[in-house]
Parts: sequence; C-alpha cells; structure tokens
Amino acid sequence: MAYGWASPEVADTSRRAIDLGTQLGAREGVFTALWALWTNQFVGGRLDEAMETAEQVLAMAEAADSPLLLSVGRNASCYTRYYRGEYDQAIAEARIGLAGCPFEMDMQIAHTFQASATTSMLISRGSALWMQGRQDEGLAVVNDMIAHAQSLRHIPSIATALASAMFFSFYDRDWNRMFALADEVHDLSRAEGFAMWAANAGMHRGRARIGLGEVEVGLAEVLEWGALFRQTGSGILEGSTTSMMSEALHMTGHSEEALVVSGEGERRAKTGVVRVMEPEIYRTRGNILRDLGRLDEADEAYTLAAASARAQGALSLELRALTSLLDLRTSLGRSGALPDQLRRVVAAMACSPDRPDLVAAEEALARVGDRDSLRKRAQ
Repeated sequence: MAYGWASPEVADTSRRAIDLGTQLGAREGVFTALWALWTNQFVGGRLDEAMETAEQVLAMAEAADSPLLLSVGRNASCYTRYYRGEYDQAIAEARIGLAGCPFEMDMQIAHTFQASATTSMLISRGSALWMQGRQDEGLAVVNDMIAHAQSLRHIPSIATALASAMFFSFYDRDWNRMFALADEVHDLSRAEGFAMWAANAGMHRGRARIGLGEVEVGLAEVLEWGALFRQTGSGILEGSTTSMMSEALHMTGHSEEALVVSGEGERRAKTGVVRVMEPEIYRTRGNILRDLGRLDEADEAYTLAAASARAQGALSLELRALTSLLDLRTSLGRSGALPDQLRRVVAAMACSPDRPDLVAAEEALARVGDRDSLRKRAQ
C-alpha cells in the first residue's frame, strides 16, 4: 500500500472534493482539489492521467483570469510534459510560466499550495535543457532554482528544490554534488517528517557513495532506502530508481533478480508514460548483460537505449548509450558505422568539451582508432 502524495486515499479524497465543490459551485475549492489530484497522479507516475488533469487545472485558471492560478496551472503542465519526455514543450511552457510568476506571487503560491511554482518550472526547464545536450545551460538553471527556493524561506519548497537538484546530479553523474545534496535532503526531510524525500535521498546518497568508491556502504543504502522509497508508491522517478536498484542488485551478486527488476521497471515506465531516464533502464541492463557474458543481449539493450533516447530527443542519454554500445562492439572488433554515428551526436552536443560524457565518448572513439591502427600494422 502506497502512502503520501501517491496514495489512493489522496486520489479518492480529491475526487470527492471535486464533486462536492462542483455541486456547491465552489470554483476555488474545485481548483485546489484538482491540483491535489494532479499531484497524486504525477507523483504516482500516471502521466496520461496527470496530463489530462493538468490541462483541466490550466483551463480553470485561464477561465478565472487569475495570474496566480495560471502560474499553478503552467507549473503542473510543464512539469508533466518534462517527465513525459516532451522537452521542447516543457521548455516553452516554463518560459511562459516563469515570465508571469513574480517573486511575491510565487511566495504566495508556496504558502498556499506548499510548493513553489517557479521552482518546479525552473527544474523542468533546466533538466529538459540537459537532456537535449545543453548541459551547461541546464546546470546554470538548476543553480538558479536552488537560489530562488532558498530565498523563499519556505521549508517544503527548499526540500523540493534540493531533491530536484539531487535528481539532476544523478543525470549528470556528479557524485560529489549528489552526495552533498542527498545528505542535506535526508537530514532536512527526517527533521521535517518528509518521508518520501528522506527515503529517496537515502537511495541517491547510496548511489553517490558507489560513485565515490564507498561501494559496500553505498550498495546497502541503495537497496535499503530504495525498498522504502518503493513503498511510497512514487513512480515519477521510475527510470532513475530502476537503474539504481538493478545496478545495485547486480553488484551484490543478484544479477538475475536485477534483470527481473529492470524488466518490471521498464513495464511500469511504459504504462505510466514516464520517459525521463527510461533509456538508462536499458543501458544499465546492457551493462549487467555484458558482465554476464551475454553479449548479443547486451548489444540489443544498448541499441534500445540509444533508440529510446533518440525518440525523445534526449541527446545526452543517446550519447551515453552509443558510447556504451561502441565500447562493446569495439571489444568484439565490429564497430562498423557506429563511430560516425557517435561523432554526429558529439558534434550536436551544445556544452563544454570537458563534460564527462563527452570525454567518455571521445575516449571510446580513440580506442576505435587505436584498434584500427593495430589491425593495419598486423596486415
């Protein structure tokens, strides 16, 4: 049974409030209940439902001609579009929403709805930019988001901002920053009773430990806190959660269970239309299969990761998937036309050349060149 924002009780209560408010003609009450229903659907990772409800929230706000309610509606719409992998639309929606949400209004929104609209629109925009290969721009927006949330001096909004930056750091594989953010979110959430954030932060902190070399402690944290996070019923982070959990299970010697978890996560993501980090489910699966010596299946998983990323315009994740695929094929002596494909993606990335994924891609391409040179010498 889920608890927190994603629980069935929240959905049932919200629907009853909508029905009652509609009967009484209490439009403001209906709006608030619709927003609560959207939050339940969004956090639960049911994004077809969430998109439909977000459109209702936005339509009510437009009909009321209220700038404040319109900001809340745009927040719901752009956040949902981001997690559906609709990055162009999320960026456009955030641009409009941010222009119409001054600081004083966002402070009122934060205290009324317990969430800052500006913070959510900024993380949607920054994360979408990162996915599209504009990693430096995305990082700058995320830094602005944290500064904005802290200036509100509203604890739930600060917790949300820090947690969102933590998710972003996992995309970016910045383990030092991810550890610092996860530690702060975990302590803040335990102190304030934010159970979902506490469990999620514990899982992310564990993954950061693994990246920093504290493997044994990190694996234990990922598995312990990841299991608790699953109990919240939150499905919006399915891509990240599944990739972390399957990787940890594999590293602790439970590889077949890891593959089962990977398949289950893929199905949940598809059912809920949760596309953010979906390519990483497949790429992590490829890593597991490669370690197990099931190389054809690993090739298939990496290929699927690249195709999934390409379909949603997630250039950063396509780069990562193609790098893994090229590394595998180079080791087998059959890189084929893949280097040219990877070079095209590298050229399309609009960020500093020293970004870690670009460095890894260039190293993979260099290994192809070294292998080709050795082959020519042998001939």
